Amino acid sequence: MIELDNWIHEAQDSGIPEGQKVADTFVRWKPEILNFLVYRINNAVTEGKINRIKTIRHWAYNYNNFENICLKILEAE
Repeated sequence: MIELDNWIHEAQDSGIPEGQKVADTFVRWKPEILNFLVYRINNAVTEGKINRIKTIRHWAYNYNNFENICLKILEAE
């Protein structure tokens, strides 16, 4: 990804603090960014399910046992 490397160098040399910060972020996350561009895989579905379970757990404060919480989670699927 020569274009990405060129952009990173230009942003780092630009003297613009925001551009330099973005370029530093790209340098830190470059392998992950390139892997996504090649394989098009992410964990958005998993993160969505985790957030949904957290919401249900918040609602489930008044449930007294684990089985009822599990049923509520399965019901939400």
